[in-house]
Parts: sequence; C-alpha cells; structure tokens
Amino acid sequence: MKDFFSRLNYSFGNEDWKIERKALQIASGNHVLCITASGDRPLNLLMDECGTLTSLDANPVQNHLLSLKCAALQTLDHQEYIGFLGAQQKEDREKTFEKVLNRLPVEAANFWKKHPKMIQKGVLYQGQVERLTKLIAYVVDILRPKKVKRLFEIDNLEEQREFIKKEWDTFLLRKTFDVMLCRAISRLIDIDPGLYTSVDRSMSLGSYIYNRMLNSLNHTLAKENMIISLIFRGFVGEEAFPPYLTEKGAEVIQKGFQLFRFTRPM
Repeated sequence: MKDFFSRLNYSFGNEDWKIERKALQIASGNHVLCITASGDRPLNLLMDECGTLTSLDANPVQNHLLSLKCAALQTLDHQEYIGFLGAQQKEDREKTFEKVLNRLPVEAANFWKKHPKMIQKGVLYQGQVERLTKLIAYVVDILRPKKVKRLFEIDNLEEQREFIKKEWDTFLLRKTFDVMLCRAISRLIDIDPGLYTSVDRSMSLGSYIYNRMLNSLNHTLAKENMIISLIFRGFVGEEAFPPYLTEKGAEVIQKGFQLFRFTRPM
C-alpha cells in the first residue's frame, strides 16, 4: 500500500459539501483546517469567507491536483476551465495546460508534465477511486442499462421512490455491491489502505453502502447526487456539480484565494 502516498487516489470529491458547510458554519475570521484529498473540499469551503484556510495532505500528489484546479480556475474562462478538468468534453487539453502551467508551483508543474495522459483524459476522473466507480458503472450498465437511464431521467422525488421500490432495488444489484466491495476485491484493486481500519470483520461494506445509497435516493434525486452519479454513470452531470465547478461558485471561490494555503505535513 506504499503507492497510496505517491499516486492520485481521489480526483473528484464524494463528500456532501452542503452538509459540511451547514455543520461548520464558517464565519469571517475563522481559521479553517482540512484534508486536501481531491481538492474539492478546500475549494468548496471557500464559499464562506474565513480568516485563513489551510489544506494539507500526506500525499503530495493530492496537493498537486489542488494546485492544478486552482491554477485552471484562475487562468481559464468558465467553459474552458470545466472542459479542461474533464467535467465536459474538450479537445486539446494539452494545449490548455500550457496556459495553466505558469501558475503552478514548481513541484506540481513537474508532476503534471510527467503525466500528460491524465491531463489529456481530464483529471477529474483519473483518481484510483474514480476509476473504480467507472468500473462499477460499467458493470451496472451491462446488467441494467435501461434502468440506469431511467433513474437519471426522473425529476420527481415521489416518482423516484416508487421506481426504487418497484424496479431498482433487486437481489442481483445488492449482490453486485457485495462482490465489488468485498475485502478480497478491494485488496486487488488496491484502494485506500484505511478503508477497513475501523470496520468490524463481520460487517459487509457493500451492504452498508448499498443501504445508505437507498436511503439517499429516498431524499435526493439521483441526477443531483455526486456519488450516486459516479457509481452508476461513472461521471457527474451538471445538475450535481459542486460549487467550484459552477460559474457562480467559481467566482466566489476565486475571491478567497488570498486566504488559502495548502501544505504537506512533515
């Protein structure tokens, strides 16, 4: 698992920024400390004015990703910015990278120069976890393509609840989650080494996540949920964009960059 601290593990945040914002209630003058991970959390936290925001990570690659997102946000217009990151289709991302390069710290610039394929594909979906969710989405799409399409077409919560109850929640889908997220498969895929640190061996991670997913689908439209979009489509649609990917959110976040620093603990 030593590679965990030298590779890109997370590239698209799966935390609920709305709940975190409500829980923290950041006020002007507060000093905020958070983990970098995908870079989404510190960026989204800048939606509220604070004294300073420090983001740190034991993995320098995660900080390099945050540097890239910040540089792109400051350099590009909105459409070019989200296209460059991979939130939308875009050609010639390598050429766009040249525009961003001068705003990157030296270490981050050197890292991304060595990984042009990640830039070319769009960094938002190049993390280890995001590649896993893309695999899960591929498997589920084979098993139930029409149902996945239908789930993300629904605009009414009551209609979605009925669909989940009558058509979505099946024995086969539950077992797919159990298999894909069992300990043996997790070790082969080589995801977060801390995944099972506080999980009792008798607990099925697949069943737990599946049940939490059902609970979420009873309260939130699938198309507006980032992690459900990642799991079942392998990407996040505009309806579920976090603040730093929206035009209005990006404008607010840029104003907070002078309060922002990120580092790697010694």
